[in-house]
Amino acid sequence: MPQPIHITFDPSVFDLEQLDAILQALQPLLDQLENAYYQALREHQQQSLPGFPEPPPNDPPFNDPLPF
Repeated sequence: MPQPIHITFDPSVFDLEQLDAILQALQPLLDQLENAYYQALREHQQQSLPGFPEPPPNDPPFNDPLPF
């Protein structure tokens, strides 16, 4: 099993322009990660539970008003 990689650095060796460039480069990657996480969460919530059949597509929900 490969050993995990640990990256440590002293932020004081960077000036503000370098830190800003690093943050600007990381921001799109963090946005993509956040979007992928919420999309996977949404897809997971839409899956039916095992052992419970899906209702027919035109089956009204239980809280619909009665038709009279």
